[in-house]
Amino acid sequence: MQDSPLRQLSWLHLIFVNAKLLVFPSGLTADWRYGAAPVIESILDLNIVLTVLVLVAIVGFTAHSLAKQTGLHQHISFMGLCLTALPFLPASNLFFPVGFVVAERVLYLPSMGFCLLVAYGLWLLLKKYSNISSMGFCIKLLVLYLLIFYSVKTLRRNRDWYSSMTINRAGAQFNPRHAIMMSNLGIEHAIMEDYQSAEILYQKGMLSYPYYSGAFHNYGLLMNILQRYDEAEEVSLIRDITLKLLFILLSFSAFEKSNTLWS
Repeated sequence: MQDSPLRQLSWLHLIFVNAKLLVFPSGLTADWRYGAAPVIESILDLNIVLTVLVLVAIVGFTAHSLAKQTGLHQHISFMGLCLTALPFLPASNLFFPVGFVVAERVLYLPSMGFCLLVAYGLWLLLKKYSNISSMGFCIKLLVLYLLIFYSVKTLRRNRDWYSSMTINRAGAQFNPRHAIMMSNLGIEHAIMEDYQSAEILYQKGMLSYPYYSGAFHNYGLLMNILQRYDEAEEVSLIRDITLKLLFILLSFSAFEKSNTLWS
């Protein structure tokens, strides 16, 4: 996608993606490249609405917390907002490109501020409805549910990181068109001498993103192991042609940008 309002909207939409991961960390993956993160392709895309709603909610909460609260309440809200927003801004792609689209590791520090705000908000609710026994019981039940729910999700995610096989399988299940995850999972099957599964996974990786040379390279190596030398030579030729086409496209794009800059 060329530099355009849609490209800028795609970068802006990453705020919604990260906010979703922060609030509801479902669909996690070790690699967010090659289609794992959504791209805005039309001005009518529903993701634009979701992004605007998240931005309005953030601005509204910030204004309410800092303008209508005083003393200790304001200090806690301000600290929580700073811990949530400031560590994320350098990696947000809003001010300068950082070399990746989405990375869950950049949410480690923001999650501290988010947890502080959630805990403080629940404490305020308990304090406000302390005289209503039924409401207080419901809030405590909600806290217990959140603790159990996210503890179970944490334990399940820890199992995904048990080995290279499990983390790549989890990534492939999250995004079946992820070329790197498919190729890495194919490598794991090849190590186990499950060559049939490895071949299928390499083929899926090549079809999902033809410009990822790793899948072609691994497929060629597998063909050599299986002594199918004609196919190994063929896939090597396809890879070379594909990479040359990619180089031509990138060179043409860079030439267009330079002409635009100096014209």
